[in-house]
Amino acid sequence: MKNRLTLIRQKAGLSRTQLAESVGISKRTIEAYEQGKRKIDGIGLLTAIKISKVLNCSPVDLLDQEVLNEHK
Repeated sequence: MKNRLTLIRQKAGLSRTQLAESVGISKRTIEAYEQGKRKIDGIGLLTAIKISKVLNCSPVDLLDQEVLNEHK
């Protein structure tokens, strides 16, 4: 199952490369988040804000559902 970042990025019509360049991080970092090799909850606040601005969403929208459930 695709994670939320992948779905939001695709809905925005951006490639991983385009998102990475817009945020100022590497494409490999985006790939790692999308493939679950790096957890979205481990993302730095500044990076989460940058990604959410590019994707026109809330930083909370980027978190996987299991992370959200842990903090209820």
